[in-house]
Amino acid sequence: MTTVLLTSAGSLVGQNILEALAGRRENLRIIGMNTDIAHDNLRECDLVIESPATQAPNFISEVEEVCLKHKVELVIPCRDEDVLALAYARDREDSPINLLAARTEFIEAARDKWQSFLRFGETGINFCPTLCTDDAELVTKLGGFVTEWGFPMIAKPRVGNASQGVRVLLGLEHLNEAIRIPGRLIQPFLSPPTSEQLNFDTRAGVPLFWEVPTDNFKAVTILISRTGDSTDWYCTSSILRLGRLEKMTRDDDPSLRDYARSCVATLLELDWRGPIMLQVGKDRIGQWRAFEVNPRFSGGTSSRFLRGFDEVGTFINDWFGRDIVPGSEITPVDVVHRSLRPRPV
Repeated sequence: MTTVLLTSAGSLVGQNILEALAGRRENLRIIGMNTDIAHDNLRECDLVIESPATQAPNFISEVEEVCLKHKVELVIPCRDEDVLALAYARDREDSPINLLAARTEFIEAARDKWQSFLRFGETGINFCPTLCTDDAELVTKLGGFVTEWGFPMIAKPRVGNASQGVRVLLGLEHLNEAIRIPGRLIQPFLSPPTSEQLNFDTRAGVPLFWEVPTDNFKAVTILISRTGDSTDWYCTSSILRLGRLEKMTRDDDPSLRDYARSCVATLLELDWRGPIMLQVGKDRIGQWRAFEVNPRFSGGTSSRFLRGFDEVGTFINDWFGRDIVPGSEITPVDVVHRSLRPRPV
């Protein structure tokens, strides 16, 4: 029996990993660590252990203790904070944490979106044009940036996930307020919705619920083997509601597939190993550009599995060099719809 540890197993990513492995775990023992041990996802784990927050000083020591006590052979982090913290720990020679994706400098650049632009902007990944309010040269760059890219724009924190703190800038008034805030990025809104979808009338009040429609969300998911001699990738188009996937289809746009191939080549040159997901969009001249880099499994992992892309099983089998997770017997579907599960805790 092979023991795998999921940190932040109660997250959306944890749910996706468990769903992708459902019915194929006869050779796996899955331990889930989470700050909230009453979370619904955790009932799918073989053992649940309460975890301190990732930022807590004892987080790494608690993970290491679990690894030693339960003979954990692979740790899979399910949140961005975990990915970086565990990579730092894995760099120590005496660490009991077995972690494939441990390139700390790469993960740091992916975590900090300003560093993502600086690190990946000149590579085949072709990153989205980006300004940062922490840049001493911001004022001199701003005018040309507005002239070249126009509105709408996106303002978002340098570090964060799940679209928290993201704002849509519709004009100079919004932009002038956004650049006052330290630690903020300014990017063109790639493939934006129509102006009618972005504007709403507040004269009769502010909507209780409102979102920017995301009906054509593009992503490239890449899996690079432990040795780098095998790669696989998948392009998708999705509908998101309040930041969560509602519908997914495969995207066979030849230009997007060419872009995915160039990203694979670049990631191999950068010595990345394991799963990685790029959120991408087209700029106004039709070039594909990444605007987020997520070096982990993602919230669409189990949906891609239902479409025949088994990234979790492939990753685990490649890590151990043998078939621990059997192949899936499901028939791949053309379209995946997500819905909330009516399962009370």
